[in-house]
Amino acid sequence: MRPLLAFGLALCLLYPFTDGYRAMAAPPPSRLALTFDDLPLHGPLPDGTSAQEVARSITATLKAKGVNYAYGYVNGALVDQSPDLVEPLRIWKSAGYTLGNHGWAHRSLDQLTAAEFAAELRRNEPLLAGEPRSFRYPYLAEGRDPALRDAARKELAAQGYAIAPVSMDFADWAYNAAYSRCMARNDTTAIARLEKAFLADAEVAATYARANGMHLARHDMPQILLLHAGAFTARMLPRLLDLYAQMGFTYTTLDDALADPIYASARNPALPFEPASISARPGALPKPPGTDLSGFCA
Repeated sequence: MRPLLAFGLALCLLYPFTDGYRAMAAPPPSRLALTFDDLPLHGPLPDGTSAQEVARSITATLKAKGVNYAYGYVNGALVDQSPDLVEPLRIWKSAGYTLGNHGWAHRSLDQLTAAEFAAELRRNEPLLAGEPRSFRYPYLAEGRDPALRDAARKELAAQGYAIAPVSMDFADWAYNAAYSRCMARNDTTAIARLEKAFLADAEVAATYARANGMHLARHDMPQILLLHAGAFTARMLPRLLDLYAQMGFTYTTLDDALADPIYASARNPALPFEPASISARPGALPKPPGTDLSGFCA
C-alpha cells in the first residue's frame, strides 16, 4: 500500500471523516470551477416553486458572491415536454453563464446504442447554439462495455466536444426530494436538520477532494464541483459559497481547471480512456459516505 494512502486510511480510522481528510489537505487557496447538472430543472419542486425561480435564485447568488464563471448542463427533453422550461435556460444565459450538453433525456450510456448516443447528443444542440462544446455524461456513467464507451468517445471527438470531469461532489441532488417532502409537511425542524447535513456533507467532500487531489496529482489541483439545478441547492447556495470561501477556495473557469494534467485524458475523448470522476481513478483515496436522507419526512 502506498505510504500516503496508508497514512490517510489510518487518519480516517482515528478521526471523523472531515478531520482525517483535513489533515491531508493542501493549504488554501485552491481553484474551484462550479458546474450545475440537469438544467432546466432537477426536481421535484416544493409546491409553489417554479424552475424559473430556481434559476433566478442560483444565478443571483452567483452574481452576489462574485462568481463570474459557472456551467450548466442541459437535458433538452424537459423543454420538449414543457416549452416554458426554456425560460430557465434563458435566465442562465442572460446572467452570462455557460450551457453544456448533458444528453437529451438524461439516459445513461449503458441504456443507449452508439447511434442513439450520437442522436441524443445532436438533439440537444439547438438549445446550446454558440456555446463551446462541453459534454457531461448523465450519472457520470461512461459505459460498462468498452466498445460502447470507445464509440461514444469517438463521436464526442468527431463533434468537437470536451468532456467535463468531476473531482468534487456530495450528492446534493438527493436533498431536493427530501426538501420537497419536508416542505409539504411544513416540517421546519427537519428542514433545519437538512441544512446542517448539507453543509456538513459539502465540507467533508471538499476536504476529501483536496486530499485526493494531492494524493493522485501530487499538487493542489483545481477542483471541478458537481451541483444540480434544484430547489434545495438554490436555497443553500449562499451558505455553501460562504463555506467554500472560508475553506480558501477561489473560483475559476472550467477551461483553467481542465488545463491541469490530471484531467488530460478525461477531458479529451480522442485520448485513451481515463475516468472522468476523479474519485473513481485507480488508487484514489476511499470516498466518505454522505448523509442517509431516506428517513427525512418519509
